[in-house]
Amino acid sequence: METLDVDVGVVMCPSADSEPREKSAHAAAARGIRTSSSAPPPTPPPPPTRGAPTRVRGGDDGHATCGWVFHRDDVFARPLLARLLTALANEPAVKRVKGVLRLGSEWVAPAVAVGGDGRTRVALEPAAYRRDSRIEIIATNVAARGEIIKEEGEDDRVVDGDVVDRAGEAARANDWDAVESAIVATLKPPK
Repeated sequence: METLDVDVGVVMCPSADSEPREKSAHAAAARGIRTSSSAPPPTPPPPPTRGAPTRVRGGDDGHATCGWVFHRDDVFARPLLARLLTALANEPAVKRVKGVLRLGSEWVAPAVAVGGDGRTRVALEPAAYRRDSRIEIIATNVAARGEIIKEEGEDDRVVDGDVVDRAGEAARANDWDAVESAIVATLKPPK
């Protein structure tokens, strides 16, 4: 799923388990595919509001993806955003982080690189995109790794420690609520 391609409020990306829809019943019948005209079209996700992004999830058996679209007026704090992206980039279960984020009048995209010393570095490169802030995280699926992330009766959420610095751990657990809390914590307060 390409979360960054979601046009919030207009088009809903299909879920990971949905089949592509035929453009017409006639075309489907010609190919021997049965269609159901009784199925309602997917509901588009709600548009984001300030400080409350729209979340879109996806994935397959091996990977879990989650992306967020932020309100155009949301502005991120560079130092906190850099810490968050570094925490995500240093988590081995996180396979990719991509996005375009607003830092006031500047818009940036994360560029992750591993230096000669083996340390992961995240640079915030200028981006031309200006519609809204978007970020997507692709991580290995917890179920595919066969890990037990929590014991029976434990809370699902990563709650201890600084929420921004624990974003990588939350992504490893596919705890998208905690990841969202970490991302929202990097926003500047509205003026």
